[in-house]
Amino acid sequence: MLAEIVRRASGVTTRPLWNSSLISYGFLLPGGDVCPLPDLTIPLRAPARGWGWDDISYLVATYPKATRVREIATILGRTLSSVRGKARRLGMRRPLRGRARKSYLHALVPRSASGRAIWNSVAIENLAALWRRLYAPTCIARMLGLTPGAVSEAARRAGLPERAGLPLIMECRSGDPMAAPENAVISGQMIRKTCSITRRPFYVRPQDRKRVHFSLLGRRLLRVRAEAENSFDVHPGILMQTFSQSHASGVHA
Repeated sequence: MLAEIVRRASGVTTRPLWNSSLISYGFLLPGGDVCPLPDLTIPLRAPARGWGWDDISYLVATYPKATRVREIATILGRTLSSVRGKARRLGMRRPLRGRARKSYLHALVPRSASGRAIWNSVAIENLAALWRRLYAPTCIARMLGLTPGAVSEAARRAGLPERAGLPLIMECRSGDPMAAPENAVISGQMIRKTCSITRRPFYVRPQDRKRVHFSLLGRRLLRVRAEAENSFDVHPGILMQTFSQSHASGVHA
């Protein structure tokens, strides 16, 4: 429609034309001038800015320290997600904060880049070692830089036994908490097994050694899988069995 207006106003034939900057769309007039159309501006994407050696050096020097990430991003002229993503690819982490900074055994439980505890096999075994020595959840939480609720929940998922009625240690007076002797009663109630679902260790009582084969998380995963399979109208295994029987009867017939 706009081309028709220009054609009628000039009285000559016009044709579409891209200008040299490839930004706006216009029409070539008889005198060689270009009639641009500013309403049809095409935004150009800025080229990606690479990480230079100076930027990486500054990031390596400041990111593992207490310097705020927003300040680092402002100095480098980048976004927060760009700075955090580059630091993650370089394997750098921020310094510990809060409870984790005040703890002295935080290395016993690995942490993610955000500071969240990762309860892998090594962390569960370290927790079980402290549990055998009758350390209270609050004391273990101070050692590991966690909350008492997180320690209690991890112990429950690992199947660690209850210690009601036993004198718990509320504070570690020595520098090495593993120097305390293990409690024979609690140690006798902890039989180590490996869950075939999560591939992580868990503990059961001696009478449950041959009866319990999955951890709490493993049993939850099996329950979720069973509910997902039962959500179908017909179980896939029944369909395969029916198909096999019908196929066999057809062959024999």
